[in-house]
Amino acid sequence: MTINSQSRADDASDTKSLVRRLNPPAVAAHPGAHLGLSWRPITQEDIDCVVGLMQESAGETLTGDRVSTRTARSELDFVIKHPDSADTLGGWNSNGELKAFAMVEVNSDALTEIQADAFAVVCGAWRGRGIGRLLLEWQDARARQLIAMDGRDLPVSIRSVVNSDNLDRRRLLAAGGFSPYIKKNLLYKDVTEEDFKTGDQALARFKEQGFDLIPFTAELTEELRRLHNRLSLSKERLQPYSKDNWLKLSQSFDPEHSFVLRSESNIIGYAISVLTDDPTERLIRHYGVERGLRNRGIGTDLILSFMSTEIGQVGNVIVVPVIADADPQNHFLSKFGFAERAAQILYTIDL
Repeated sequence: MTINSQSRADDASDTKSLVRRLNPPAVAAHPGAHLGLSWRPITQEDIDCVVGLMQESAGETLTGDRVSTRTARSELDFVIKHPDSADTLGGWNSNGELKAFAMVEVNSDALTEIQADAFAVVCGAWRGRGIGRLLLEWQDARARQLIAMDGRDLPVSIRSVVNSDNLDRRRLLAAGGFSPYIKKNLLYKDVTEEDFKTGDQALARFKEQGFDLIPFTAELTEELRRLHNRLSLSKERLQPYSKDNWLKLSQSFDPEHSFVLRSESNIIGYAISVLTDDPTERLIRHYGVERGLRNRGIGTDLILSFMSTEIGQVGNVIVVPVIADADPQNHFLSKFGFAERAAQILYTIDL
């Protein structure tokens, strides 16, 4: 009984310490009705409206990413079903049309840091009225409340991604107490017949080293999750995925254009594409190589293999996110004809 009592005391102390750091408000206020919109959390019946608003007013100009309808629907469905770790807020005009939306989601798999991701979009005609600022204040308040409910006394980060060219959004985040943490460049390449030789050479180098590039299948899910988790903590302060949240993430995978690299029976690398609304786009969102095999060009060859005669197709567009500071003088793919399509900046409030 003594151990259990002490454990409960420690838990209470940790919670108090976390709450002191967070200083969560008693109420997360909605934007005022004087702005012309009525506010409530979204429901399953609202998902089509939210996706439509995102297609109309979000996308590259807001975050640097193009909207993926399937991924957006999956994410919205998830947050609605997990009110203990996420919340949403929609703003409707007098005609019942959705004109603004905000969402905040806390990572329930936190190991070294509790992270809350914030996303918001306002219809173009309704911008300039202060709605974005008020939504950001609501997101900050709800993130602190949800993290306080989580109760683990870990470092905290409230996060939001923005297109580096979106100066209005960047100013809004800065005014809300966010600071830029990391920048990614989205590099792209239109595949031509001349690129097939480059891709085939990449595959040949794999064979010379005794590696096999094979299509990703569901049977490889758990092994890939473990590899991704081993690599994730060293990149962008990412947190490892539980089986449940990895299953959620994998709903966005494009299995027809995702591959793993094997050495004998072990996965040593991966290049996972995610689904977009453009069937010609290969957005390689998740990729990596075992630490002991880095700096040997293997990661580069994983990307270049998408231009091979076995995998590539003329007219495809390959898109790869690359951390900007990794090679400030010259992107590691630029010599192969990749150029920057957009740049993303992750802004954070660290507590």
